Amino acid sequence: MQFKLASHKTTSMKTLSSKLPSRRIFALVLMLGIGSFFLRRIYEYIKYGERFEMGPEFLVSGFFIVLIALCIRSALQANPGLAFSVFAINLIVILLGLEVFIRISPHYIPLSAYPFLPDPVRSHVARLRGWHTNSTITGAGMAYYYHPHTKFAAKPWLKIDEHGFRNSISVKDGADVVFLGDSVTIAIDAERDLGELFRSQGVSALNLGMGGFGPPQYRDVYMRFVADRNLNHKHVFILLCAQNDYSDTTNYLRIATSGGDYRNYLGKPARYGRLASAGPLSWVLSTIMNVPYFFFADRDDNGNVQAPSEQTALEKETPTFASLNLPYGEFSIDVRSFGFPDFGPGDRRWDTLRKTLHELFEAIADNGARATLVYMPNNAQIYGPLSEGEPAAKTQLAEKMKSYVGLLEKEFASTNVRVVDMSPALTEAAKQKMVTVNVGDFHLSTAGVEVVFEELAKFGE
Repeated sequence: MQFKLASHKTTSMKTLSSKLPSRRIFALVLMLGIGSFFLRRIYEYIKYGERFEMGPEFLVSGFFIVLIALCIRSALQANPGLAFSVFAINLIVILLGLEVFIRISPHYIPLSAYPFLPDPVRSHVARLRGWHTNSTITGAGMAYYYHPHTKFAAKPWLKIDEHGFRNSISVKDGADVVFLGDSVTIAIDAERDLGELFRSQGVSALNLGMGGFGPPQYRDVYMRFVADRNLNHKHVFILLCAQNDYSDTTNYLRIATSGGDYRNYLGKPARYGRLASAGPLSWVLSTIMNVPYFFFADRDDNGNVQAPSEQTALEKETPTFASLNLPYGEFSIDVRSFGFPDFGPGDRRWDTLRKTLHELFEAIADNGARATLVYMPNNAQIYGPLSEGEPAAKTQLAEKMKSYVGLLEKEFASTNVRVVDMSPALTEAAKQKMVTVNVGDFHLSTAGVEVVFEELAKFGE
């Protein structure tokens, strides 16, 4: 009897083992294939220190890869009922684990995922990341700033002073240098800003940069927080982001003339889909259910379908990508972004911009300080010259940049204002290190801020 049982057991094991190896090989090959997508991104992050954001397609791929893995794992079970149970339990555990994790640490939610979350959660994530919401921003007139001493869990290096700007110390008696600018100047993604770097060298500094600012706000905050306070200072650096500073100036005038104020700059976090607004819902399930909206409809920041006619000319063009082979990684950059708008005398935007800057420079001179206008390039202007191919596009970009910087120099030649082009230094540094948050972003990384600091430090007295 014992011999028969052993024989039956051996036969069953042979039958099962004859089926399982092929499934296991299939599972191994499949998992290696789809897992290489993730392994590559992890490798790039570890080796290059690249701070990347996972796009919706990355999140969707990840979810379905896990789902496929569970299906394969379940298929290896000999009993169909047991296979289903294993699959269901594993799926529930994964979803619950993700839910608990993002609720405990919502600041780790990828930027690309937040439009799919429930409405209250989106607002909460916005606050953690330092975005402009009613809970983080206050102001007067058209100027705005953070609530004093606001802290951001997702960006613990941000130190907000009693006036709502990024300064680790209180500046009361005076400052050797003052910085005016927008999101590039406040540099919330960089662990050290220009003010901190100058202070580390024994130079007192005040950073009055704020995301979304344009030259009119540069003037407003300078008058309120420097001139009206009779704050002693020697140098004022104005970081000019040419392309968006044109639109920011125009937008400022539009809001001001229509009776608006800084609250017009506070927007609602972008949202995809409609399910996210419906009552209490799992954050994970909300994301999964709303992802299809991203793929099948173009939507504006309010979640409404965007008509094709509302798309910009650039968005309608077929993208062309140039490759970047740099020591810290391989990237691609959209050649369409090499374009440079035509601005100059006779253009209403240029006339408005130059008038505003002249007003600011006059105020700085009246307060006994020296102004330096710093031209800040966007990411295409930084990395474009390093790309492979597209010689015509790169030549046109270089000519446009040279022409524009020359226009600034000519306009302010009669004043005591220095014009500094930061493009060469940032492009040269980009050959060895990432100077922006990523290749597709013009906001400076810590390394990029350090490059700007080294250049501006040359103009100190």
